[in-house]
Amino acid sequence: MPKSSSDTSDSSHESDSPRKRVVSGPDDAMDLDDLSPAMVAVTCEHVQGLEHSTDMLPKYQKTLKWHSSFNSLRGPRLKRQKMQPPVCSSCKIPLRRPAVCLQCRFIGCWTREHVQSHMRESGHTLAVDLITGSIYCAACNAFEPAPLSLESKALPTFANKEEDSRKHKRLTYKSWQPNVIEKTALSSANTIPCEVRRGFLNLGATCYMSVILQAFLHNPLLRNFFLSDKHNSKLCGKLYCMCCELDQMFADVFNPSSTQNVDSGAGLSVGPLSLLRTTWQNSNDMAGYAQHDAHEFFITVLNQLHSGSADATHGSSCTCVVHQIFAGQLQSDVKCGKCGHINPTIDPMLDISLELKGVPNGKMPTLASCLRRFTEKETLPANAYVCSNCNSSTSEATKQLSIRKLPPVLCIQLKRFEHKSSAAKIDTPVKFPGIINMSPYTTAAIGMQVREGKVPKLDPATTYDYELFAVVNHEGQLNTGHYTNFARSQNEWYRFDDEKVTHTTLRECLQSIPYMCFYVKRNLDYGAASNAVPASMGPPPSAPSVANGPPVAAPAPVQPTSMKDISIVSKSTDADDSDTDSQTSEQ
Repeated sequence: MPKSSSDTSDSSHESDSPRKRVVSGPDDAMDLDDLSPAMVAVTCEHVQGLEHSTDMLPKYQKTLKWHSSFNSLRGPRLKRQKMQPPVCSSCKIPLRRPAVCLQCRFIGCWTREHVQSHMRESGHTLAVDLITGSIYCAACNAFEPAPLSLESKALPTFANKEEDSRKHKRLTYKSWQPNVIEKTALSSANTIPCEVRRGFLNLGATCYMSVILQAFLHNPLLRNFFLSDKHNSKLCGKLYCMCCELDQMFADVFNPSSTQNVDSGAGLSVGPLSLLRTTWQNSNDMAGYAQHDAHEFFITVLNQLHSGSADATHGSSCTCVVHQIFAGQLQSDVKCGKCGHINPTIDPMLDISLELKGVPNGKMPTLASCLRRFTEKETLPANAYVCSNCNSSTSEATKQLSIRKLPPVLCIQLKRFEHKSSAAKIDTPVKFPGIINMSPYTTAAIGMQVREGKVPKLDPATTYDYELFAVVNHEGQLNTGHYTNFARSQNEWYRFDDEKVTHTTLRECLQSIPYMCFYVKRNLDYGAASNAVPASMGPPPSAPSVANGPPVAAPAPVQPTSMKDISIVSKSTDADDSDTDSQTSEQ
């Protein structure tokens, strides 16, 4: 079939050429739209025999009906169904004007002459232009209009859906009101919870692992990452991959068919044997059936998650799941006591460790007061700092820490274990809030307070609000203790003691003695740097970013050469603990 000048375009999609035409020879073409009914009489004997064919006629009608799902000739355009357009069987280009062989299932394009090539190679004769319904005869090398009797059978196929669409009216919404029988059935029915709460089997002094895994399960950002198939364990070929282990754990726990107890909403316990084996294979320090520190296990798993992520890097802009969720930045400002020069240093962090040593007896410290002591100025020892500006070493140099970039999920550890000449545990209770505002501890707030000498007001305040979702507790002595934890699930609180799960309240959680607290940012910013933070509560998993105030929102997470360098950030405290929390929420 000859091509018009527009057919020579080599675009990525099928162009709207060729036009509808009758071809009597290689160089003779006329537009079908310009012809009268008398002029378009069928002259091809192959097309004339189509209307009497018991095999070809049904194929012709089914082909036009199938294409009506994508396009139509008459009336207003329907709302397109969510279907991919047909593609050429040869070049795989999406077709705006497809042609279908009536003797097989071949779909091809006109512009690249794949239809003609197919018919020459296969010996097939007839193909249909799905836009016009006209028929191409390869034997005559001509387009022919469909016979009138055939067209009368095919036309309703195009118009049926549009006619039904015009007749169909949107139903008026009516709320369901149960009748007497339905009310009786509902009152006696068992309530099936939407989410299964499952504990973890103790595999031999593995309570430290159970509490961290529960914190991971109830982390909304980490949960959304794995449940949205960001890492598929069935497609990953790595051996002893921690990402695969967590992917399988989330799939097992959130599988509604995982032997759920209908009455209590609790499922059978999970035995994380494979995850434990993977931890041992990747970390010699954690290998063996011995009691380990929960915080140490937390950092170990984060390291292994980072190593197993496909997009992990060792640069300053790592976008692996660990840095998207847990990574923040600390700023350390060292001020020379002689010339006043300030030397700032920015370090990455995955969590914050707060000292409890030095708290006055008889006073209950608060999490807010511990954070204030963490960000207070401290005097450096003599000759510990040499100023880069005046090259002097003075005993009056001061150092002050502040949080330059807040992470989406904030993990705070209270350092209760001492390992000096003899191991000891600090059992001092710490009052912690259900909601905490982190703005007073940011670099922007502390810098403003230093410059202006007053408490700064940062807007909006809700940008810095964090909400508690998990707490890890340690009971007993250092070497003979036991880990338990609290976690929030769908605004309900539960206490997890290995495989035992009990319903509780936020008030009971806040009255416990915390070892680790997990907070999630209440408001996430889906702004310009959209690749910094994963989606969490509402939007589909894409990649939101977190803004921490005008001066500190821009910096991206920083990844050091070794993640072990950023596992613990702490500071000694000797200040008074009389302050109260900035904000507390209880049930």
